[in-house]
Amino acid sequence: MKYTMKGLIIISTPKTKTELLQTLRENGYDRISDDQLERLLSILRKEEKAEAEIHQLNRAESRKKTKSKAERALRTHQLCNIGGAVVSFYPELAYLSQEELYNLFDKVFHYDTGIDMVINYAITHRKALKGSDDSG
Repeated sequence: MKYTMKGLIIISTPKTKTELLQTLRENGYDRISDDQLERLLSILRKEEKAEAEIHQLNRAESRKKTKSKAERALRTHQLCNIGGAVVSFYPELAYLSQEELYNLFDKVFHYDTGIDMVINYAITHRKALKGSDDSG
């Protein structure tokens, strides 16, 4: 059920003028003209429609941004393989917190020694794989 804030009370969006009038009276609003009641009901309905449209647009944008299930599964698999490889060489890393791990990698990747070799190896290996994919 949708709720809309009006003044100092929160009311569910009524279906009819009678429901709205009853809710208003329950909350101490006794003096309201038929015209005011009609306008308030119209505003509540428009707000409800606007909220529904905004929700639909947000869901559509979210679907566009989200990769397919297969793409997400592949990415997760790749990340798990990378993490598994790192932990297989340095099992102690499995016991670090996320913050400690990021700080460690930040320090490691800011040293010049050794890291160039790792990066060059990864780039060379990737190029070799792409070359074999093109020819196969």
